[in-house]
Amino acid sequence: MAPNELLVEVNKVSTPWRVGDAERAGGRVVPTSWLFRGDQLIPYEFSFISVKGVGGAKSQPSQCDPQFLEELAATLKRLKLVRYLSLTVHPGPKYQGSVEFTAGRANVVMHPSEVCLSLAD
Repeated sequence: MAPNELLVEVNKVSTPWRVGDAERAGGRVVPTSWLFRGDQLIPYEFSFISVKGVGGAKSQPSQCDPQFLEELAATLKRLKLVRYLSLTVHPGPKYQGSVEFTAGRANVVMHPSEVCLSLAD
């Protein structure tokens, strides 16, 4: 992705958006996934929220227990997993799992029952 792009999810598809595209589309972009860099959490995936209220508010790492975040960061570093695992917003109590795949510059998320076997191989 270019330095002026963010990976933004809308309706289960994430594509690179230029910074400022959300305002032109009548909404805002909020972070949904963060990775650990040193002692900081850095957002790297985002969701589009319409100003019309479609889509709820997203959680922020600042709402997490600071001790949990410190322990998670220390554990990921100790196990050398900091490059592979991150923190993401849980989609809610009705979440039944998902399968994500990349098609070109888009990440597509589908319910496991919607994925044909050729994609799962």
